[in-house]
Amino acid sequence: MVIRAFTGPSKLTSAQTVWAIQQINALEPADEVRTGCALGLDTLAATTCAHKLPSARHVLFVPAAPYDQRIFRKMYIALNQSSEFTVVKVPSVGLNPENYRARNQMMLQDATELCAFVHSDKFYRSGEWMTINLAKKDKVPVHLFVFSNGEEF
Repeated sequence: MVIRAFTGPSKLTSAQTVWAIQQINALEPADEVRTGCALGLDTLAATTCAHKLPSARHVLFVPAAPYDQRIFRKMYIALNQSSEFTVVKVPSVGLNPENYRARNQMMLQDATELCAFVHSDKFYRSGEWMTINLAKKDKVPVHLFVFSNGEEF
């Protein structure tokens, strides 16, 4: 069973959006898709996978911190009630940074891979790199998709 989690930046240019959709669509099918309800890549991955994998289980991990509240309407429309759509509300564990970490840890629990969209393959302070480091710690395979791959973004 393939349980694929996604992470990436909350702000994407139009070119990055197109490139990310192409990369997501090129992935092998998954049985379950997980995202963290953030603006940007999370919402893009959730809706792209809903169209690409209508029979997969789609899980949105809602942090006890600010998130993209419009994602639920987008997912409802994208899935058109044709597949399993689950919302996991992550309980508060403290301040926003700790709540995002808790969300990322829950999203990675039992995941078989993490698809991480990043601006650089070198660490920079961000939520996506927090998630990558959590995945590595838990021995979840990480697939990096670097926006700067010689492309103009």
